[in-house]
Amino acid sequence: MPIYTYPDHDISFAMNELLEFNKHYDNNYNHIGMSTELVESILIEMQRLAHNLIAPLDSSGDREGCQIKNNVVHTPSGFKQAYKQFSDAGWIGLSHPVKYGGQGLPPSLGMLVYFLMTAANHSWSLYIALANGAITTLGAFGSEIQKKQFIEPIIQGRFAATMCLTESQAGSDLGLITTTAVKKQDGNYLITGSKLFITGGDHDLSENIIHLVLARIEGAPKGSKGISLFIVPKYKVNDQNEITEGNSVFCGGIEKKLGIHGSSTCQMFFDNAEGYLLGEENSGLNAMFTFMNESRISTAAQGLGHLEVSFQKSYEYALERHQMRGSIRKTPEHAADPIIVHPDIRRMLLTQKTLLEGSRALYLYTLKMLDISQGESNEVILKDARIKLSVLTPLIKGFICEVSLESANYAIQIKGGHGYIVESEVEKIYRDARITTLYEGTTGIQALDLLQRKVLASDGKKLFPIIDEVKNFCQNKDGAVQIKEQKQLLEDALHTFSLVTEKLVKGKKNQDESGAAAVDYMMMFGYILTGYFLTKSSMIASELSESDDKNTDYLSSKVLLADYYLKCVLPRVDSLASIINSGSKPVMKLQDDLFFLTSVS
Repeated sequence: MPIYTYPDHDISFAMNELLEFNKHYDNNYNHIGMSTELVESILIEMQRLAHNLIAPLDSSGDREGCQIKNNVVHTPSGFKQAYKQFSDAGWIGLSHPVKYGGQGLPPSLGMLVYFLMTAANHSWSLYIALANGAITTLGAFGSEIQKKQFIEPIIQGRFAATMCLTESQAGSDLGLITTTAVKKQDGNYLITGSKLFITGGDHDLSENIIHLVLARIEGAPKGSKGISLFIVPKYKVNDQNEITEGNSVFCGGIEKKLGIHGSSTCQMFFDNAEGYLLGEENSGLNAMFTFMNESRISTAAQGLGHLEVSFQKSYEYALERHQMRGSIRKTPEHAADPIIVHPDIRRMLLTQKTLLEGSRALYLYTLKMLDISQGESNEVILKDARIKLSVLTPLIKGFICEVSLESANYAIQIKGGHGYIVESEVEKIYRDARITTLYEGTTGIQALDLLQRKVLASDGKKLFPIIDEVKNFCQNKDGAVQIKEQKQLLEDALHTFSLVTEKLVKGKKNQDESGAAAVDYMMMFGYILTGYFLTKSSMIASELSESDDKNTDYLSSKVLLADYYLKCVLPRVDSLASIINSGSKPVMKLQDDLFFLTSVS
């Protein structure tokens, strides 16, 4: 099997049969000539590029890593050439405004292309993800001068970008940052401070790097209300986007990480570096959340990429590896059967496959809401999409990235001892996937955002549009007997989730209760929505099989996959509900000094 195989049949089914992207693009983007054929051609071309150019650099980039030579960060061999070929072909601007050199295609298409990219090479893809987030943020909050000065060269690939939030003493509590901004007479600012864990903080891919930096202006209010956002370029530029002189921006070192070795994660220092206010004073978090929300969606794509690759590697090995005999001999001419015949291997493969297909559909559904939230004129439809997107953004980042680790873990387990050594390449999947549950806010932070800021703050109302969609699907009893049984299993899980939600809403004043429940609650919701899309896929496939003789096996597989998920994975909802219903006392009751005791003579 190649390094990574584009799942064209599954993506086509999810987009066009399950989620009707063909109609979505016709209805909303017909004016720019969107069509199913155009989408397929773009995805096929991206897969060709990913397979031939980007994926071959994945393992070598992991081994080589990034290095500092003569005060310049050098990316692994081949990264720079791939970046130039990618940017010269116009891929960075795929879904960005035409007036700045982009192609103006739907945001969903740009994010789907990014998924293919990250499945091929997570480390390399991070340089592109940051460019996309910066373009969106500059477009939303930049002045016309700033947009002209920075967006076009980022789209061209001449400039790269970063997001500089984290400081050692602050972590995810951005109200504690100490980086300062002093206003100059010309209206610009001098930025002083240090940031760490900065992805792409310095590298050799582009002529310039544009840092979007959170800092506190002199005299600003304390806490998060006093934070502003600044554009701080590595090199200063003139009105013609030409580099003029260096700025006081320095890389203090490259972080030594568990994974994504090809991505330059840097400690950055700003020593009276010239910066330009982006948006309004003391409104930096509002602007930065535009960047962070796009980054959360792209991080979910990274998790989805790891789900895809870990399953493909597992399946390939399970077909080829012969070990022990099955209950029914599959290859009696050999001393042993392929391990795919063994129930435990099948259990892991089926869990990988169903989590992948359900997560892929959940991700694509979110992208559809992203399109609608940015381009819909009907106020009712627009409001519905924006509410769904606000709920789905932390969910897909938290849930998909967590289950990608589960799938990567299965890949190692299926390969056994071979999975634990470097040559297998699956241990690298786990190492790379591990970061996705940490950056852009840990799983716990995503869960708190979902439960406390979205669900409890609205007394559960923000869940209604999504929950009602699932409920209406379940209560429509059309379909074959097997489909009706699947709907009933999904409806039972939804009922359990609704009861837990009601309980948490009633006790929402107790932050310990929601804090202890948040991650389990988020995972419950993720399992239900993946179950919804798998069940809906099953129903559609069942209906299509009545008139499609050519794809009978493929369509029947959708029904069987949903059956496995609903009976063997979805029951996790019940156990999570039991944990949540036990309340916060088991979590909070043990005194801090009793966690670990030592006997000292």
